[in-house]
Amino acid sequence: QPRERFPASKLLAGLVKRGVPITFGSDSHRASEVGHGYGQAAAQLSSLGVTHWTAFRERRLEWLPIGP
Repeated sequence: QPRERFPASKLLAGLVKRGVPITFGSDSHRASEVGHGYGQAAAQLSSLGVTHWTAFRERRLEWLPIGP
């Protein structure tokens, strides 16, 4: 069943406006659920003008393009 995204749209817009780096997370309990909802989240971020998200690889911050 679909779950509400966090943060809520209004809060997310405020974070983006203030330049807070955005990352993705998941509360998946099965491997088949990993990445569920990424497309919707990416579209929401794109509508707010966000073009990149952040991730850490080997303890280094990386900026990755939002896309399919």
